[in-house]
Amino acid sequence: MVHPLVGEVRLAYETLGLPADDDQQLVVHLPSDDASAAALDLLTGRRPGALRAV
Repeated sequence: MVHPLVGEVRLAYETLGLPADDDQQLVVHLPSDDASAAALDLLTGRRPGALRAV
């Protein structure tokens, strides 16, 4: 995707099926490369390389 402030951000995703019977899923988007990780850090105000909640 292209963000107006940081430009192109490439995201990968992982899907986790939840144990409920209603077919719910948890989808997590992650940066797919170092440049995208740095762009997301800039948008969220994090320092590059800092710990993040997963």
